[in-house]
Amino acid sequence: MQKRMRGYFMTVQEFLYGGILDEQIVEGLAWQYPGSSDSQIRAWRDLVQRLRNCDRLRYLPGSCVIVLEYELPTSDMAIDLMICGYNQGGKKLAQLIEVKQWGDDYIGNHRFSEYRGEEGRELHPQVQVSRHECSFKGYLDVGGKYLSKAYVYLPNATENGIWELVGKNPNKADARIPCQCNLDRILSEVQGNTLNHMVGGDKDMIRELMDAAYQPSHSIINAVKRSVNCQPAYHLTEEQDKKIKKIIEVIKDGNKVIRISGAAGSGKTAILLTLFVEIESHRQAWGKTARISLGA
Repeated sequence: MQKRMRGYFMTVQEFLYGGILDEQIVEGLAWQYPGSSDSQIRAWRDLVQRLRNCDRLRYLPGSCVIVLEYELPTSDMAIDLMICGYNQGGKKLAQLIEVKQWGDDYIGNHRFSEYRGEEGRELHPQVQVSRHECSFKGYLDVGGKYLSKAYVYLPNATENGIWELVGKNPNKADARIPCQCNLDRILSEVQGNTLNHMVGGDKDMIRELMDAAYQPSHSIINAVKRSVNCQPAYHLTEEQDKKIKKIIEVIKDGNKVIRISGAAGSGKTAILLTLFVEIESHRQAWGKTARISLGA
């Protein structure tokens, strides 16, 4: 039997009026994620309370879906909060929200990175939620069915603190992701007369999200096929192009095994497949043949 995705799933109606207690939700998450720290449990409790006090949540159709701490397939991480539903055309919508309890002082006193674990730096939350979105849409069999949008929610920061945080993002491509200190503003984006207007959800959506499985998207599979035929699969960023040139120099110097590592959405697949095409295109001149191992 396939294991189900971890997370706490409920409709808006169930959350607001179904008699579910805050501690039931927190205990349910702690049971699913054993070993969670006290600070993580406090953060769950705080988020649930803020959801209770969110005026905009009451304007959403009761059948829309709330998911807390939704498990991701390509990293040991989860989406803090998802709001899901259908628009008027029947298309599935998902708001992916990364929640940080940071205040202005914390933001001002810390440096931020594109990578987790870099000494003296925090992973920037805009980069983090961008990779969550990539993991959800690119590596879950249900992700490609959703129109998704990523957000960062910082309930303890001010507008000035958020402005400073965005300015400290080393990856300017992800700086477009909205950061808000007010949850009502985030939820208001699915209550306007637009493509993103949620008109409802259902239990089938909950079951689909719970039963989701790892599966690379068609775009990734097609990129691999193009690379096998020595056709460029991606338009690279300037930073990715620099990394590829550096790796090629290392290969020319005699290194035979190159390992590309990084979080979901950091560009590993683009770099690997572009390297494959580059090496195979110059096979005779360089005397090299590429062998690539792809895996989650």
